[in-house]
Amino acid sequence: MVSIRISFFISVILLLFSCAEKPAMAVLASKTVAEHLAELERVTSGPMQLAFSSTSDLAKLAGVTPPVGVPSKTETGGRLLLGRRDGLRQEVMGVFQIQSHQPSVGLTTIDMKLVADLETFWVDQSIQPSGAHQVMKFSWSGIESAPALSQQVRAMNPMDQIRQFLAEALFEQVESKNGTDVLRARIDADEFSRSTGQPLPPGILALALELHLDQKTSLPHQFSVGTDSGMFMTMSFSDVRSIPVGDILQTNFQYLPPPGVPVMEMDKLAGAPAPRR
Repeated sequence: MVSIRISFFISVILLLFSCAEKPAMAVLASKTVAEHLAELERVTSGPMQLAFSSTSDLAKLAGVTPPVGVPSKTETGGRLLLGRRDGLRQEVMGVFQIQSHQPSVGLTTIDMKLVADLETFWVDQSIQPSGAHQVMKFSWSGIESAPALSQQVRAMNPMDQIRQFLAEALFEQVESKNGTDVLRARIDADEFSRSTGQPLPPGILALALELHLDQKTSLPHQFSVGTDSGMFMTMSFSDVRSIPVGDILQTNFQYLPPPGVPVMEMDKLAGAPAPRR
């Protein structure tokens, strides 16, 4: 089955301070982890939009070799519009550019568009330098019947992913600075791979997570993943906001394949069940 690999990871924001008499001291967080989780679930459960940028650089892990087929460095940027949802199913319109680096291949650029209503999920991708252009069509019934694919689709929504980590990982060392609550936790590497659908290099047993949440809204500014030697994967968010259902045009979630572009019927390839009626 074709694996949809979309990595949601970062651009680093540097805050430069000059002429400061003494460094600011960290203070206690404005909310508990449970309060942040409850607020995040409330504000991200409905329609919303967000922009993101990300970087994953496994070369920062000394002595670690990426698994076969996993790029050593990936940079991603794009926007997501999320509409109504029904369990795993959700209306989606997303536009991304993914640049991956592999020593044996070089630079590969994928321009990808995701469009989904509550019945069908489309993936339209153009790949350079090969010039390949293909469209994959999934039914939500087919996605729901395949646990691995379901997890990959779930990981496409970074808000769902962050809520899952907040609910399952034991975040501690909570502090506040510059209007942001910083939460930290450790997680088993295998559990992280199951949650994100992303394989990790062998030899990594545990990961450090760091989550920056807005003190007032609980919306994320940044999410980083690393080991004791430092962070190697980060995603940053901007323009994260809820949208009233009535303000979203349903045409955003409608898609027609471009003329002449081959369409891969993924349900037929996987023998998926018929769509739900």
